[in-house]
Amino acid sequence: MNLDLTAYITLICTSGVLNLYLCFYVFIKRHHYANIAHLFILHTGFTTIYCIGAAFSLLSVTLGEMKFWTVIQYIGMPFSPPAGLLFVMQYVGIKVRKKHVLALFIIPFISLIMVATNDWHHLHYRVFEIDPVLGAPYIHQEIGTWYMIHGMFIFSSMFVAFLLAVYRWKETAKAYRLQLIALMVGQLVPMVTAFIYLMGFTPQGIDPVPMVLWVSSFLYLWSINSSRMFTVMPIAKDAIFNSINDGVIVLDEAYRLIEFNLASKNMFPQLKKSMFGKRFADIWLTLSGSSFPFTLENTKSSQELKLENQAYYDELTQIYNRRAFFQHSKQAFDEAKKFASSFTFLLIDIDYFKKVNDTYGHSAGDQVLVHVVKACQSILPQVALFARYGGEEFVLALKGYTSSEAEVLANQLRRHVETQPLLINEGTISVTLSLGVAQAAKQENETLDDLLNKADIALYSAKQNGRNQVRVYEEIKEILKRT
Repeated sequence: MNLDLTAYITLICTSGVLNLYLCFYVFIKRHHYANIAHLFILHTGFTTIYCIGAAFSLLSVTLGEMKFWTVIQYIGMPFSPPAGLLFVMQYVGIKVRKKHVLALFIIPFISLIMVATNDWHHLHYRVFEIDPVLGAPYIHQEIGTWYMIHGMFIFSSMFVAFLLAVYRWKETAKAYRLQLIALMVGQLVPMVTAFIYLMGFTPQGIDPVPMVLWVSSFLYLWSINSSRMFTVMPIAKDAIFNSINDGVIVLDEAYRLIEFNLASKNMFPQLKKSMFGKRFADIWLTLSGSSFPFTLENTKSSQELKLENQAYYDELTQIYNRRAFFQHSKQAFDEAKKFASSFTFLLIDIDYFKKVNDTYGHSAGDQVLVHVVKACQSILPQVALFARYGGEEFVLALKGYTSSEAEVLANQLRRHVETQPLLINEGTISVTLSLGVAQAAKQENETLDDLLNKADIALYSAKQNGRNQVRVYEEIKEILKRT
């Protein structure tokens, strides 16, 4: 094996290993991320298969082996760009539906069938043989009609994904632009390489695209770790901000306009993004034709801010109190019903909490409460609404989570808290949790109280069966039916 071939295989294997790592990394942490993670898993999974097939193809010594590994490549390669497009679509706020997935995967599926049966029709490759000059594993190929269709589709998928990322640039805050750069370059690198390959400017008989995919993978990995891709995305902020029915205008410390939502735009059609950075008093003159009716200043006193904090946050743990939780979860619950998405409650109880108070005192009990909250917050996903329900009980609302996904998260919380004992002057306090899980039913007449009652039944079952465990209401319901 010559040095050039060894270098090609090394680069391809690097791309394959990085994509495999990303695929498993995001899969393991998928419950901490939004639903976009599933599309990323598909994208990196298909890319991994493509790289594996390409690497083994360069190790082939016969035409039969080369054809076999080319088919393996096509299990991944045609599907990876449209999966990447779906990922970018979801990222920029285009809701991905099943019809989008099916539509984008039709041509890749046909391409796979065409390559697998090419010897019968030669529509994908008119000629596919060992290069007569270079020998195996170099390929001499002449493209067919379907290859042109396939190539245009693959190129278009990457190009549209790139354009969608570029389109979001101006509307994205600087804090999120690192993510957009990773997305843009991640699409641009294989797209440009594929174009150069089709123009015939790359080594003869070798597909260079899998050799450069490590660049895209490295950028994605960097973005996940540095700018919290998946857990914090600009579209998440935009979706919430623009769904508010009341007009919201955001000013900086100098009372200059820095943001407004759609409701504000509807109220004041003259409001434009070109006004960003201007003093709001001047903008108001344009909007209303009159001077601003009062002096811009921070009108909330420290006493008012303190009262507002007490109204919505638990004083000890500084997470939502029961009142704030029900306000926020009601809105999320209604949205989940409207869009037919999953919605799940978790009720959490600290096991034998009374014993802690009796043994170590109420001060230690307060420390346990704060300790449990911090431990849970360290692994909770961004979408979770977390609140103190009362006493030693806490509640979680998870929009977009099924009961099975919530059960996995609940067990992660339980195990994490169990392995994090609280150290105080009087000794070590081991803490365990019992958790009840319940998913909202599809019936329109179900209320939050109904859902909470189901979670309470599941929690009661967990406590009755020995504590330090998770019980799911739907499973308990099935057991009761059978008995």
